[in-house]
Amino acid sequence: MNLRRLEPDEHGKTRSLWEAVFQEDMKAFLDYYYNVKTKDNKIYVIENEEHEICSMLQLNPYMIQMGNQDFTGNYIIAVATRADCRKQGLMRELLHASLRNMYDRGEIFTFLMPAAEAIYRPFDFRFVYRQRQGMVTGKCYSSDLYVVREAEKGDCRAMAKLARQKLRPYQIYIKRDAAYYSVMLKEQASEQGGVKLVYVNDTLVGFFAYTGESGYMIREPLFLAGYEKAFLQAVYQLTGDEEAAVKCYGIEDMDADKVEYKPNIMFRILHPETVFAAIRVKGPLNVALNIIDPIIAENNRCLHLTAADGEYIKVVKETGDPEADTITIAALAGLLFGYHSAGDIMAEEEVNLSPETVKQLERIDPLAKIFLNEVV
Repeated sequence: MNLRRLEPDEHGKTRSLWEAVFQEDMKAFLDYYYNVKTKDNKIYVIENEEHEICSMLQLNPYMIQMGNQDFTGNYIIAVATRADCRKQGLMRELLHASLRNMYDRGEIFTFLMPAAEAIYRPFDFRFVYRQRQGMVTGKCYSSDLYVVREAEKGDCRAMAKLARQKLRPYQIYIKRDAAYYSVMLKEQASEQGGVKLVYVNDTLVGFFAYTGESGYMIREPLFLAGYEKAFLQAVYQLTGDEEAAVKCYGIEDMDADKVEYKPNIMFRILHPETVFAAIRVKGPLNVALNIIDPIIAENNRCLHLTAADGEYIKVVKETGDPEADTITIAALAGLLFGYHSAGDIMAEEEVNLSPETVKQLERIDPLAKIFLNEVV
């Protein structure tokens, strides 16, 4: 078996494995994916002696805003192994190799949407984002007030401008520009959908992506405050002028029925010191932590953290401190991104922290305002 990263002109060789493993994906979607997304992504594979691809892992790049900084990070998708090659540790090899390479490139964390949490926990991925989902029923209001139309490529710049305004309160999200929305239009079209724009007096007040492949589904409605009725009018028109309920994903600030907060995105920290440095504190901080990382050996060191109230954390890396408490790289994900409190993290991750360390860590103001609804 040979593990390697494919050259860009080889990416199409993985399509047959995708079709075999993810049989629910339609031809139109795969045409889009292999014509658009694989132009700039990275694909790792393991081949047998006959040079047949037995297993793959794909990394799709995004510009990620994290606190006061941004970086190019990767969304892990399409982790797949041929049926006759499973239970040989191939996925483990691919994950270890890709994590190592992302670390070497200086990426801060990587993320994925798991088919099952248990698959990725052994590799120190942890949930950090609960997606708000619910059912939205369209309503008929004045058709003269709200103008709804399909987005086109020329609308992408306006969509990005509105999105940047809406996402400003969040601490972690994918940065939006015209190119981002140009790709979204192609993605939605591949699933018999599109993007609906809503105007009031010639001003764009909101938009949302939708698919119509097997009944309508809406993703990420972004509307200016006070224009909730505009969204409901657009849903009403989407469903053929009917007050029909539609499943909606990533619906952050809209009313909905049957609301649930579904664990959706897992992070794997690659450079913990960089995450700490993007975080402010709610009180004076002075604590040392011995980090345990089973995959990336360079992370096995002591981080001495200091900050005055309201400041960003200052990080000093040391080789080790026998007096410092120990925490795993996985536990840090739940802590630093606000999924678990410092006290709860001990029971969740089976780590032992002294009362003084817990007191210190509770002063961290985590990067908990997350908005990540990417599909591929």
